[in-house]
Amino acid sequence: MSIGLATGPHDGTSLIDRTIDSLSGPGRIIVGAVGNDGGRYSHISFSLAPGATGKTWAMPMVDSSSSPASSFLGADFWGESGKTFTGSFLVMDRRTLVYQESIDTFTTSRTRVYAIDTIPWTGTSGTVDTFYMQYAVEKAAESNNKPHMMVVAYTTNPHLQLGISITNPPGGTGQLIHGWNSRKESFHHFDLDGFTKGDSTYTVNEIGGTAKRNITVGAFCGRTEIPQWNDTVHLHDNATLGDIFISSGVGPTVDGRIKPDITAPGWSIIAALSRTAPKTWEEVAVWPDTGSTLSRYGGMTGTSMASPVVAGIVALLLQAKPDLTPEEVKAVLQKTAKTDEYTGSLTTFSNKWGAGKADALAALGEILGLPVHVGDQTVPGKHRFTIRYQHRRLFVSGGPDGVYAKRIICSDLLGRTIFERQLSRNTSTGIDVTLTAGMYLFRISPFGGKGKAYSFFLLIP
Repeated sequence: MSIGLATGPHDGTSLIDRTIDSLSGPGRIIVGAVGNDGGRYSHISFSLAPGATGKTWAMPMVDSSSSPASSFLGADFWGESGKTFTGSFLVMDRRTLVYQESIDTFTTSRTRVYAIDTIPWTGTSGTVDTFYMQYAVEKAAESNNKPHMMVVAYTTNPHLQLGISITNPPGGTGQLIHGWNSRKESFHHFDLDGFTKGDSTYTVNEIGGTAKRNITVGAFCGRTEIPQWNDTVHLHDNATLGDIFISSGVGPTVDGRIKPDITAPGWSIIAALSRTAPKTWEEVAVWPDTGSTLSRYGGMTGTSMASPVVAGIVALLLQAKPDLTPEEVKAVLQKTAKTDEYTGSLTTFSNKWGAGKADALAALGEILGLPVHVGDQTVPGKHRFTIRYQHRRLFVSGGPDGVYAKRIICSDLLGRTIFERQLSRNTSTGIDVTLTAGMYLFRISPFGGKGKAYSFFLLIP
């Protein structure tokens, strides 16, 4: 899943998160993108004492292609279970930093659905713009009993700015209130007294990111350049090979779970391009007919490209063991994750990297309790064998003690026997067999081994 939303409680209690959890089970694993809000300062929190107020400005998403240009603004705020908060809205011209407060105020002490407010704004030149607002308030959300306020706004003046003022009622206890910019833009303070800037924590997205049983994936840079269809190379100067994708979302969830769970390559992943993508797309890697938009492949970046990588790894694990649960898959991915100079040692999981970088080969080996090897391989054990596949022939040679393989069985990951051979003591001529690219399980019985067999995986590139 890669349908990230900034709105929602971010605590695993939303309807979509509960649905994901109920659908998940043995053999049914849901993988989701953490989202691309890591560097956007689109989250804000107010830790408010009784009677205290927090204020911020929600930056707009500006559509300059429309005529006139339009601004779309919005925010989503959640308090603590069983408590309430009050507030009001503000409108400001960013050019002058002059602002006014909306006449309408709100309180979460009662539910109010889709109240509408229209604010005429007279600019310094005497022109009048209209600021349209619509908001909803829940006294106690059905999913988690938390007070909730959501506001959306629209104006044809791209310089007008939406502000939100939140107050924790006096006479009660302190309260931590979380908010997200629903347009995935930042929260700003504009250096105005009493206003707060946003941050990049808690930017794991709803839908695929915050459910309790899904596997949430962040992205790192697996490449920094793309060979293009016209024999040129597209370079990314702002990417460091192996380092985190700068916009990869950052946990935790509001209920304290570390997210993401794992990371995978997500920078400039080559994938099929939609026929509606522009012909001037700068990262087209394959373009067989430049007069057509069909059959093109190009580089795409984001956690939405990293999550399919992990989904593919999970599919491989399920091919080997179809009844794995989400918890078992997550544990294996995290146990076998790689760390390096960019992740750090990760003695504890990180809200930036999770457990580290996904390692498909190590995860598969962990599931089946067997070593996984690529290409030429020396089989461990008392009698060491070397196995090599080349030019449709499989070569098996004995170890230095002169012991040779007596019997060899090759199976695929579903347990189907590909071939089985009895061998002579001299196998230097090789075994004539065709193996397609993929992963195979080999079992070798030695002469004089008294029934002992050695098992291992071999990856044929």
